[in-house]
Amino acid sequence: MKSFKLKVFLYILTFFLYFLWSFLWLHEGNGNNLILKLFSFKYFFICIFSLTVIILFSSFAISQFTNFGNFWISILILLIILAPEMGLRSYLFLTKQPFIELKKNIGIYRQTTFKSFEIIPNSTSMGGIRHNNFGFRGKDITLKKHPNSVRIIFMGGSTTYESGIGGGDKVFTEILEDKLNQFFEGKKSIEVINAGVPTWSSVHSLINFATYLLDFEPDIIFLMDGLNDAAVRISDNSRSDYAEYYKPMQIPPLKIWESSAFLSTILRKYTSPANKWWPNYWHGLVDVTNDPKISKWIQSQYPYVNEMTQGNMEAHSPYPFERNILSLIGITRQFGIKVVLLTTPILNISHNKAKAIEALLENHHILKSITEKENIPFIDLYNLIPQREELYADIYHLNSKGQPIKAEKLFEEIVSKKIIEARPLNDK
Repeated sequence: MKSFKLKVFLYILTFFLYFLWSFLWLHEGNGNNLILKLFSFKYFFICIFSLTVIILFSSFAISQFTNFGNFWISILILLIILAPEMGLRSYLFLTKQPFIELKKNIGIYRQTTFKSFEIIPNSTSMGGIRHNNFGFRGKDITLKKHPNSVRIIFMGGSTTYESGIGGGDKVFTEILEDKLNQFFEGKKSIEVINAGVPTWSSVHSLINFATYLLDFEPDIIFLMDGLNDAAVRISDNSRSDYAEYYKPMQIPPLKIWESSAFLSTILRKYTSPANKWWPNYWHGLVDVTNDPKISKWIQSQYPYVNEMTQGNMEAHSPYPFERNILSLIGITRQFGIKVVLLTTPILNISHNKAKAIEALLENHHILKSITEKENIPFIDLYNLIPQREELYADIYHLNSKGQPIKAEKLFEEIVSKKIIEARPLNDK
């Protein structure tokens, strides 16, 4: 009877730990992605296999209890405690969950010398956004373009990267590439690259273009900067290189217990942003500000979140933004690359009159003025895309419904303004 009661107790304890683990994983998870993972075949197989092994071992050990004494009981308890840890680690390994290098990276980002941070090549965000072999959002590409193709690169911050949608939806650059290739079929092969990085400003675009993107041999550059520059302008930053605003990426310290996958799961609310097992995939400020832990860290790195509705933009001149755009245009001309300036589509509704929006609209006027003086194409997406809430994930980022509209407006402007010359592929 004593052996039977002990066996029942161990069975119940084992199942309880697994159900607790599963419940906490689901409860603390990030939406449908983790629900699907929870009921995936691999997860189910690992749980059943682990439980079977433990139960069989428990039965054997209990049957030998009188011979082996407390030693076997200690081993059993240890195995039961370690089972969720081993199961979770096995699941993460088999499903190839992306880990981060502690002390170097946060989520999909890594430190860089001149740009604060950049996206890690071949990384995948928690939202399923895949980054290619060069760290751009989208499919893999070659460094050198095909001799008979037209390579287009979109540059900017999160409104270019499109933080408002996950990996399951097509971003506007992918839709635009399909539409352009259909239109120029037999005449041009079009390649569209999304080089946007969340929180980047015109300073980052200028540095990235001059020191990196030129290697990709672009024919046309579409630049959509202005929103993050507006955030810098209303901050306390007083330097024209934004050095007081954009600081080197600091990795928060880890707690000792965060080396455990199981403890990190059940104590997820208390993990650091760089936790290895539950990394917070920071792919845009809008996505992370719902998490208080990450919001606090982001605010310590960048004052963006606190200052979107306050600040004094009159204290700082928009000249750095204008200078950066003109500098980039000058470089494109040296290399015979066409540049197109874009305004940023936002949901400018009455109850969201933030200082950043006011500064952004002033940047839009600067962009238009530059295109008129420099005689370069200008596409006013702010006025072309309808001000409808169902198209936006938030006031700054389009959702999956807004992506096709953005692509369509760009396509119409590219064709009507003849930004791409429709000469045959073999016509050099």
